[in-house]
Amino acid sequence: MKNILILIVLAGLAYGVYHWLESYSGGAVTRATKEIAGGQLTRGQKAIERTRKKIGEVNVGTIVDAIRKFREQNGRNPESLQELYEEEFLYAIPHGVSYDPSTGEVTVSP
Repeated sequence: MKNILILIVLAGLAYGVYHWLESYSGGAVTRATKEIAGGQLTRGQKAIERTRKKIGEVNVGTIVDAIRKFREQNGRNPESLQELYEEEFLYAIPHGVSYDPSTGEVTVSP
């Protein structure tokens, strides 16, 4: 029972000290905490976007190379990415990539 009472007192003391610091600093503790956490999230989101962009560029390069090989072998552009896959010029069809068979242009979908 004595241990529980001590824990309650310590928790109340910590809570009181936090609110005292918050009121004394004019909300600086809360603002600093949000800025630090928000900055880390922003950096993480930017890193994810850079990675997605790089993966898209690699996918486009791989598909362009497969189209070139298909064209050399068949004398025409493939009708679709599925045709490249079925003819084993691609091991898989990447997500987020658009292909125009009339021009042979490959782009990363937004």
